[in-house]
Amino acid sequence: MAVVERKREKEGAALTGFKVQTSRFGFFRRLFPDSAFLGIVRDPRDVVASQQGRGFKRSVDRIAGHWRDYYERLSRFARFHPGRTLVVRYEDLVADPEPQYRRLFGLLGLEYGDQVRRYWESKASVHNTRHNNARAVGREPFTSSVSRWREDLQPADLATVERICRRAMARFGYPPA
Repeated sequence: MAVVERKREKEGAALTGFKVQTSRFGFFRRLFPDSAFLGIVRDPRDVVASQQGRGFKRSVDRIAGHWRDYYERLSRFARFHPGRTLVVRYEDLVADPEPQYRRLFGLLGLEYGDQVRRYWESKASVHNTRHNNARAVGREPFTSSVSRWREDLQPADLATVERICRRAMARFGYPPA
């Protein structure tokens, strides 16, 4: 948290936030009781296609199982903390960002305006890092990664993902192939 606070002060930001790759939502809720939580759900088939495209060495079973477990925990957490948790589908966020931004800023109790609409033009430090997503954050929302699984996944991998994730996929509105 000290690192996050130093960065916030250096950038002159009024608020701070950070990405946590964990399903220990309860732990972070206790650690930061006034926090809000945003979960961005992405079609697990696209998650597998993305990780395969980036050369990750995880098995399809492992990626799909992790996706299913993570989003089941997130859904449970959101049910118990509805006023502090927002779950957004990645596909909705990139296809029609405006309503999703409004929901997020509403959750945070913040004003939503032009600076948010054009976040890629900001001076945020993420634009000057070697982070995997820095290039993507530095441009307008794009949909080219949506449904890439249709061309990139092998039939056996597709079947594995849908077998492991089918219930959670249905909950989030991802129909089977």
